[in-house]
Amino acid sequence: MINSKSCGYCKQFLSEVFPEFNISKFPIIIIDDEDKPEWFSKALKENKIKPYRGTPYFIIWDEIEKYEINRIVGYLDRDTFYRDLKKKLLLHMNK
Repeated sequence: MINSKSCGYCKQFLSEVFPEFNISKFPIIIIDDEDKPEWFSKALKENKIKPYRGTPYFIIWDEIEKYEINRIVGYLDRDTFYRDLKKKLLLHMNK
């Protein structure tokens, strides 16, 4: 998750979903938009992660192949997030 400390939607996600999220195959790693880790910046430069604007962004990352599988843009509520996540994962599994 690309997070901004000033983002209200990020704060909402972190209070509504993050504490209960328990899908070990897809852990949530919080990336501070103002202080990205080196591996993330490198993946952006190498086009393994597509450019993004704003927060929150949820990058669905293939840790084995080291590239972005898909993404969820923004956050509305818990149910919408899980519905979108399920759709994105099913799309990837059916490829």
